Amino acid sequence: MNKTLILGLDVGTTNCKITIFNIDNKTHFDVIREYKLYTPEPGWIEIDAEEMWKNILEGMKECIYKSGYNPKDVKAISYSVLGCAVVPIDKNGNTLYSFIEGWDSRDDGYKKYFDLFNDLIGEYKLFEITGNFLVYGSINKILWIRDNKKDIFKKVWKFLCAGDFITYRLTGEFAIDYSMASTMVISDIRKKDYSFEILDKCDLDKSLFADIFPAGKVVGQIKKEIAEITGLSEDTKVVTGSHDQTCAALGVGNIKEGIVSDGLGTVECIGLTVDKPIATQTMMQNKQPCYPHAVRNKYFTFGAQLTYGMMLRWYKDVFCQEEIKLARDNNKDVYDIIIENAAKSPPGARGIFILPYLRGSGTSLYPPLNMFSRCSIIGLNISHDKNDVSRAILEGVAFESKVIIDNLLKTGIKIDEMRATGGATKSDFWLQIRANIIDKKILVPKFKDAGLMGAIILACMGIGIFKSEEEAVKNLIEIEKEVYPQNKEIVDFYNSHFKVYKKIFPKLLPLYKDIKDLK
Repeated sequence: MNKTLILGLDVGTTNCKITIFNIDNKTHFDVIREYKLYTPEPGWIEIDAEEMWKNILEGMKECIYKSGYNPKDVKAISYSVLGCAVVPIDKNGNTLYSFIEGWDSRDDGYKKYFDLFNDLIGEYKLFEITGNFLVYGSINKILWIRDNKKDIFKKVWKFLCAGDFITYRLTGEFAIDYSMASTMVISDIRKKDYSFEILDKCDLDKSLFADIFPAGKVVGQIKKEIAEITGLSEDTKVVTGSHDQTCAALGVGNIKEGIVSDGLGTVECIGLTVDKPIATQTMMQNKQPCYPHAVRNKYFTFGAQLTYGMMLRWYKDVFCQEEIKLARDNNKDVYDIIIENAAKSPPGARGIFILPYLRGSGTSLYPPLNMFSRCSIIGLNISHDKNDVSRAILEGVAFESKVIIDNLLKTGIKIDEMRATGGATKSDFWLQIRANIIDKKILVPKFKDAGLMGAIILACMGIGIFKSEEEAVKNLIEIEKEVYPQNKEIVDFYNSHFKVYKKIFPKLLPLYKDIKDLK
């Protein structure tokens, strides 16, 4: 009997996840393929596009083979992809350079483009048009290639982001969705098309870029060569995916105001759905974008901290060799041991505060995205032990989340519940700390990879399995557990600590600059 199968891709900075999802019984089979992140010079972050594509293609083939399903039953493919990374290709579809990743700074090599845009358009007007900021955008990378790789720029036929690169390799068609176009910082989020004002000022032609479509639209079928490699039918539809943050929001059911998606990975992204574009001076100050959602006719705004899961992983790698050995000897997860020990410390970690800025600050306290900020531990004395430090890490990233949430609330929309995904949701203790500090209900979906679920929903929408996002969410998303704030006393306790937490960063900011200037 034929099955209704969907192939979903979640393509990130260092790996791609592939799933075959059976719509009929909600079972799935997953594969992860890793690739390298290259840093050839200070501040440069690159991904080899051909290495990425090789792993995507081989991962699809592996996933199909190991699942045991008939590949001819796969009806559609869609994807969730990292934002802002951009790669140039020539007329034959060959890549001319690596993907320049979104957080790439070229060691402050984009400053002249920031200054150029401020002079030609102005920071606020650019934000109002595109819903995004140059610090995230692909346009800086494109202009850098034009100015510094002239021999390459002469050969460029298209500049592609990750999603339209995948679509092109699968189908031969050029299609980018509204959300990914916004991350390039050259599109008008209200007109849902490229901004000719921006392109004119950059002296770039629209023909250099893929056509723009909504997420969840069929834009082609896989090429014969892809069908031969993977076993898929040439009738398999390819559906436009979305930026990883909007796709993950859709994948947890964040499709209307009041529901917040909270991705607790290496980086934390806290996102809200809004009905129309919002562009305020405060949002610009906080570097809080607002751009088209994966959900039709909706928009998405978010805040982020850059070292959520990374903070605990770094601590584990550097300071927890005893716990690593204990985990290995007892066949346990080392993070479970660290968190169990953190639970031995009382709420508030006996007065220790940790600012989790291992690679700079996020979009929380002003100034946002300050790459010179440093992780700081405040309050240590001779009476403290390692368990207190462990707990202070769990609380510190939650305090940072609360700052971001407070900033998001300034948009004037409500927050009823948070839907969390990521490794941190495995720990009920850590989730309880978050609920107590944030003072919100936290729901955890059964399907853990929100980006993949978002891609599955978009594929289903594209081929008509579901007529609306509401129908898809109702049928595909199940809640595994709910966590509530324990009581008013603990919430009030953490509120008093939060007031102190917010005072630390401004006091240390001048010192961070002094540290940066040391030779």
